[in-house]
Amino acid sequence: MMISILAASLATSQTALPPAPSPPPIVQAAPPKPVDPAALASAKKLLGMMHLEQTIDRMMGSMVPVMAPAILGMLEHEDTTRAVMEKMESQPDGRKRLMAIFSDEFLKSLRARYPSIIDSAAQEYAATFSARELDQAIAFYSTPTGAKFLALQPQLQQAVGTRAGAIGREAGMEAGQRAMLRAVQEVLPPQKTGS
Repeated sequence: MMISILAASLATSQTALPPAPSPPPIVQAAPPKPVDPAALASAKKLLGMMHLEQTIDRMMGSMVPVMAPAILGMLEHEDTTRAVMEKMESQPDGRKRLMAIFSDEFLKSLRARYPSIIDSAAQEYAATFSARELDQAIAFYSTPTGAKFLALQPQLQQAVGTRAGAIGREAGMEAGQRAMLRAVQEVLPPQKTGS
């Protein structure tokens, strides 16, 4: 889809490009299961209390530094967009400006879908929990302890995420070293010793 948009916008700028490939088909999610309307109403209330939209925003925001460079990399290597990408990147701060534009558009596109994500989450909660169970969770989050729990969730998630990231990097380095030693032993043919 990105390639089609870029190719269409460039067609007006006198840059000759071959036609962009057709975008892949959009895969639609399965229709939601029928749920108790009372459970659905309670689920929506609970998710509102949990500030799900802010949680989604934090999660999606962390994807931008990965997605924008990946999209740019794809466009840089695509036959139909390589030349124009090189031309744009050769402009003053070209790569930086492209990153900002693609990051901004990526976030806009994601944020436009937050209501659908929240609706899907409410459907899942309502299919998993009864209205009574959801109301009990709402009652807990309405207490001082529950409110504190909700208020501190972002901070706790950030702290745990930071620690988990450091542990993951350490595990990755350790695994990489072990994998390399093992690969040398298992993949390379054994060396013959001269006699």
